[in-house]
Amino acid sequence: SDLVSGSTNMLPGGSYSVIAHFEGDGKSGASDSNAVAITVGKESSKTTISLVTFDASGNATFGVSSAAYGSPYVLRVDVMNSSGQECAASTGSISYPCPTGTVTVAPPPSDDAPPPNTPPGSYALNSQGFAEDWFAQLPAQTWNFTATYPGDNSYNQSSSTNTISVTKAQTTCTLNAPASAVGTTVTLTANLTTQSNGAALAGMVQFLNGSTPLGTVPVSGTPYSASTGTYASGQ
Repeated sequence: SDLVSGSTNMLPGGSYSVIAHFEGDGKSGASDSNAVAITVGKESSKTTISLVTFDASGNATFGVSSAAYGSPYVLRVDVMNSSGQECAASTGSISYPCPTGTVTVAPPPSDDAPPPNTPPGSYALNSQGFAEDWFAQLPAQTWNFTATYPGDNSYNQSSSTNTISVTKAQTTCTLNAPASAVGTTVTLTANLTTQSNGAALAGMVQFLNGSTPLGTVPVSGTPYSASTGTYASGQ
């Protein structure tokens, strides 16, 4: 007789009746073994929430905890095995049965509630064991989201609170002060730009002559600018 052995980690949690089947060859006919009862128990799971960010070319970076306000990103919840491994490799191949079901994202504390149409809520895991595609634009501050997975036939319940930090968007300010003849006046204009896709720029711009304040005026218009007074040449 010949002995053949093998192993698999692709059985989800549950009870199975496993047989060995020999297809036969040129000399021997096919046959089946007796059935063997196998029970696969649950294992621990690990749930995390993070950002997926994108650069100017659309390339994605996964597992990020911080992004600038108004930059392109999505929120994502991963449910992994007890070792913190994802069931799907970067190539999309499945290395072990993926968690199934839904995850719930609990709201942050009421004093820093996110804008409408962003988590909290319940979201279905996809075939690779994660939930994503929440194109949220959170205001610039630190957010503490709690993600909870209730478990399924293969995985136990897990929950974690993860910190997502949204930093202020960068701005660029240029000053336009055209030359003028003595005795005429000049208007000082600050032009503001940002790569943020968030809310429009607001607030005030202060003009200074060295350290001496000349005036403070609100930002207005698109493109954004702010102008202050007129000043006699030579000032």
